[in-house]
Amino acid sequence: MPTNIEEEDILRKKVWKIINLVQANQLFVHYKELSIKFLAEKSKKV
Repeated sequence: MPTNIEEEDILRKKVWKIINLVQANQLFVHYKELSIKFLAEKSKKV
């Protein structure tokens, strides 16, 4: 089971991947707030 630091690193990599994809495709998101949903640990969705 990953530690908190490992979990943060995994999440950070996922966030940077999304940021880079948005930038590469010149997509722009305009919204007042961003809601973050957490999936159950058993789920493998990214």
